[in-house]
Amino acid sequence: MAMKSYPPEFKADAVALYLSDPSRTYASVGRDLGVHPETSPVTPRAFVYGVLTALIPSDEESRRIILAYTAHYTLTLTEPHLAPEGLKYANALRDLLASHLRQAQEAGQIPGREDPESAASIALALVTGLQSSVLAGQYDSPAALALLTAHLDRLFTGPGT
Repeated sequence: MAMKSYPPEFKADAVALYLSDPSRTYASVGRDLGVHPETSPVTPRAFVYGVLTALIPSDEESRRIILAYTAHYTLTLTEPHLAPEGLKYANALRDLLASHLRQAQEAGQIPGREDPESAASIALALVTGLQSSVLAGQYDSPAALALLTAHLDRLFTGPGT
């Protein structure tokens, strides 16, 4: 499936805007970024794809951001008292993805047997592994995106995906 391509900065801004304020809606984030649903409808799959691809290093700036995140995560392994704050954002991201996966399921785009929370957790675990693989040079960004797309192709099997 061909997806519209957005620069990593745009995707990172979209995620940051949404997570910056719990009262934000997807529509308000879209308006702030110049995306208008009446002319550019965002499907649940497109949203999930956009969020997840923003987490895969694709240039020097995104590489630095992911390295900083990885360093913070590593610190929480040795300083467990830091984990709750860091998990707050990870859990918010999982919940955000799960809500879009639930919308896709309600639209028949994801099988009813799939648990949206589990599917969101699995997708984030995949992306976390892909982040490390890109940083270490095992995969380049296009190969990582191809693996993510293959996973989403298996998840989104219904009409309109």
